[in-house]
Formats: sequence, structure tokens, C-alpha cells
Amino acid sequence: MILQGNSTIGFWYELFVLACVGFMTMLTLAKYFQKNKNPLAFILFIIFLNWTIAVFFSWLAKLFSAYLSLEGIHVTDFASLLIRLILDFRLLFVFVSIALYASYLLRVKLFDKEYKKGERVLITIFAIATPALSLFWYQEGLSVDTTTVFLIVFAFMFIVYSTIMNRSIKAFKKADAKYKGAFLSLALMALFFIATFLNFFLDQLLITLSISTGYTVFYFLAWACAIIGNVLTYFGYIKPRGN
Repeated sequence: MILQGNSTIGFWYELFVLACVGFMTMLTLAKYFQKNKNPLAFILFIIFLNWTIAVFFSWLAKLFSAYLSLEGIHVTDFASLLIRLILDFRLLFVFVSIALYASYLLRVKLFDKEYKKGERVLITIFAIATPALSLFWYQEGLSVDTTTVFLIVFAFMFIVYSTIMNRSIKAFKKADAKYKGAFLSLALMALFFIATFLNFFLDQLLITLSISTGYTVFYFLAWACAIIGNVLTYFGYIKPRGN
């Protein structure tokens, strides 16, 4: 299903998303101080801070396109390169990668207590390679490379959040009744965050294949999943009291 539209729609839609994620970031910061600067709460704050920055750059791209007519700008100097990196989601990828690596650290400290060498190497490779590809594998006017990076980010997200979902489900089965809701929320949160970049990839794929020249339903589903994932994080970690 294709929903044709211009960047003005995305501008206002993502402004709402930015407000939601920004609010969640403030809640996690409050949780950090409420828990006497608990390291886990700080990692959660870093995750949401980077998500907020990522959403900000995505929203900034819509601002450039909808109101500043910069969508067709060519790379001639550093300033124009920076604008193109924003327009082509490259800075978004960088901060999402940081959030994903922090999510991995949080999962280990919350569920595993120690690192598994092979998994840690794999996650580290993704954490380094994804921002590097985002910033340096770039050819103006070519959408295939951007679509490929979307796929890589989705793979990174799947690896991180599928394990969080698995650990949360196991913890749900063993937890006391008062914590079951929290672990169920974390499992669903992971599912919706995975769905976020799956939808983004499908949206970008339709553009690359010239099936769409505007917004697809996957674009709107992606941000809807991100908002739901944020709300579930609140019920899974921020709202519950105790450790």
C-alpha cells in the first residue's frame, strides 16, 4: 500500500514522535536520580538519549525537505555533505547504533551478569561497522547503499532485541506475579523495536525499486512501532518499583 505525500506530513508526524521519545528520555533521567544514580538506569538513559538524537536528525531531514527546499542539494563542501548525511538518514544510523550497543550492555547487566565472548565480538563488529558504513559508504543519488545500511541496522537490531525478548520471556515465566507485567512489557518492547526497522527497511526498499515515490504505510508503521516500544519500556523498566 502506497501513501503518496510530501515531507510536510513527515515533519509533523516525526515532531510528535520526537516529543514522545524526548519525554521518555526525561523519565529515564528522573529514574536515574530516583534510583540514586543506579548504573542500569544510566545505561537506559543513554539508550533513550541516543534514540532522541536519532529521531531529531530524522525530523531535521523533513525540515530540510519540507520548509528549506534542501532535498536536491549536491555535495560541494563539508556543510553540504553534512546536510546530505542528514537527508539520507546516515546520522540517524550512527545514533541508533550507539543506542543498540547500549541496549546490549543493559541486557547483559540485567539478565546475564557476564559477557559471552563470541556474542560480544559480533555485537562490537556491528557497533563499529554500522556507523562506519553509514558515514563513509555513500554515493550521492544512489539509494541502494542507503537501503543496504537500513538492512544492516535491522540485522543489528534483531540480534540485540531478539535476545532481550528471549531473556524477558524466560524471566516472565519465573518471576513473581508483581513483576510478570514488567517482563512481558520488555518482551513486547523488543518485538516492536525490531518491527520498527523492519518497516523502515521495507519502506526504503519500495523507494529503491521505484515502486514508491512517497511515504508508504511501512513508514507510518515504523514510527508507530517506535512509539509503542517506548511506552512499553516505561511499563517494563521505568514504572516498576524495586530492582
